[in-house]
Amino acid sequence: MAKQEHIELVLSNGDQIKVTILSKNDHALNRITESEAQEHFEAEVQLIEGFSYEYKISSLNYMLSADGNIIQPITSQPSVGLIVPNIYVGKLNISVCDIQTHKKIGSFDLEIRSIKTEYRSEYQFMLEQITEKCSELLLKYDSPVHQHFKIDPQADAQTLYQRFAFLKSVLESEDFEVAIHRITSNPVTNWLQTEDLRDIRAVKKFSRNVIRQLASATNRIAVPSNHTLRNYGLASIPEKVVVQSKIETLDTAENRFIKHALEAFKNLCEDFRTAAKNHSRLFIESGLMIDHLDEYLNHNFFK
Repeated sequence: MAKQEHIELVLSNGDQIKVTILSKNDHALNRITESEAQEHFEAEVQLIEGFSYEYKISSLNYMLSADGNIIQPITSQPSVGLIVPNIYVGKLNISVCDIQTHKKIGSFDLEIRSIKTEYRSEYQFMLEQITEKCSELLLKYDSPVHQHFKIDPQADAQTLYQRFAFLKSVLESEDFEVAIHRITSNPVTNWLQTEDLRDIRAVKKFSRNVIRQLASATNRIAVPSNHTLRNYGLASIPEKVVVQSKIETLDTAENRFIKHALEAFKNLCEDFRTAAKNHSRLFIESGLMIDHLDEYLNHNFFK
């Protein structure tokens, strides 16, 4: 039974188009939810290796393009053609180009899943094992797809994404999340001594400092003739006195360092995003990481 999926795009020139992908095998074409795609860093529309898929663009002014001869347009009508992933597995970025100028004005991703193994467990596990031995094989510069795997922190990074992947593995780890939670729920505090100018009638506890001010402070008011203070030789008292008190504060060197570290991580992710190509995996994942760090920094603790 045939099955089709639609991908709606807004191009850089403002045009809105729809790309329809058709499969003659309904199990070879699937769409996952946006939240599931973000969780697993996959594209929403998913194909299976080894099958061919028909595609059609709603406008005759545009054509599709991708590395590896995966896109095979019809010569007489380039807006229609075949998607043939062959044995490539991973996320495939497809460009939308103007037929006349061949200039790229948009793009979208497709996920090419493995047919022989379970994609998210067995296949990804196999990639991790291969990566331990030969990461350069998976990072081959002319491959039309790219993979998601963990980077060995002991090895020198050879690509920009490797550097980001190492940072991401730390910031998204359970240990890091637990550490931030412990800091915000049970932070280091300090006691600060403050001084407030208060009305003498509002003072509840008379310290030695306040008692001294009863005799020496200026801006005084007369004490009634029948007041008890007259017995101690005080004919007048200050209208206001300086009262010292202690307050608990979160503004400590330790907490400042935590905030500085999170801001430094965020700035680094912003640098990665600036250096990445628009809509690339590095561009998307670094943006998600910036939002993740903003959630930490927006906590009342850091404010």
